[in-house]
Amino acid sequence: MALQDEYTQLLYHLLPEGPAWDGENPLIEGLAPSLNRVHQRADELMDEIDPARTTE
Repeated sequence: MALQDEYTQLLYHLLPEGPAWDGENPLIEGLAPSLNRVHQRADELMDEIDPARTTE
């Protein structure tokens, strides 16, 4: 499962139960890619901590 799909699933599990939240939610579908990008940048930052592996 791709990381973005995992974030989508995680966000849907955070919503309260009820008919107002059934089906696809454009807000959730829009937030998941942003969280994925933040996660990837954090991974890159961890690589940048080591001066021998710095690329930026």
